[in-house]
Amino acid sequence: MNEEKVMQIVNSLNKFKPIIIYGWTTGIYKFSQIAIDMDITLDVPSIKLIIPTAEKLHDYQRNTIEKFFNVEVRDEYGCSESGIIAFECPAGMKHIQVENNYVEVININNYQNGVGELIITSLNNRKMPLIRYKIGDLGTLSNECCSCGRTSPVLSNLSGRILDYLLDSSGEVILGEVFCYICFDLIDKYKAIKDFRVRQEQDGSIFLYYTRSSGFTDDFLKIFEEEMRKHLGGKLKISFVWVEDFRNIDSGKTRYVIPKI
Repeated sequence: MNEEKVMQIVNSLNKFKPIIIYGWTTGIYKFSQIAIDMDITLDVPSIKLIIPTAEKLHDYQRNTIEKFFNVEVRDEYGCSESGIIAFECPAGMKHIQVENNYVEVININNYQNGVGELIITSLNNRKMPLIRYKIGDLGTLSNECCSCGRTSPVLSNLSGRILDYLLDSSGEVILGEVFCYICFDLIDKYKAIKDFRVRQEQDGSIFLYYTRSSGFTDDFLKIFEEEMRKHLGGKLKISFVWVEDFRNIDSGKTRYVIPKI
């Protein structure tokens, strides 16, 4: 996200006149932050709501987004496996979408203030049901009355699944999720590797760990590096490390991007 991209997005918003803006939290935040610094005034009255997703929404991000767009932000909580789990109401409470998921909190005694481990049972996935799926997040569950009038249970004190970041050669923050899409796309296209992890060390160097698949060739690593450098620039050192499996790397919930910087 830079000033040129911000202007492109502003022009698109003026032309398209959306009602809802939905996207990565960091992307919307960085756009709003740069647009404010550029003293841009957005005049798109059609926009009624901003919905950040994929990352934890911090108060400073919410304040910046609302300042630029001059509309309310409504946070959501969910995962790829189960879809949206809870959605923020006008009163600021995250209500569980009980039509889609049944949410429980377990192992409360292992934590404080009623916080426990969230487990999800999907109600609409008839092809591959997930029953009491350990999503890997912590939170609290309450049936307290909400001033908005909704009676569905409320999730609070959510933690975990704050996406990791990498830094490019200029020091700009890169959302780690980008590399998941790059890697998964190349896996589907070339069938060269089965799995991967991306790690950035303290000196900024990148290590990409991978397990080989039937279509692997040495040329594939060149393609992989070219795709990564489109986002990281040409100065950072990128090394590829072949591993048999990830049992010695993974601990708990899988992290595809691991920043040490």
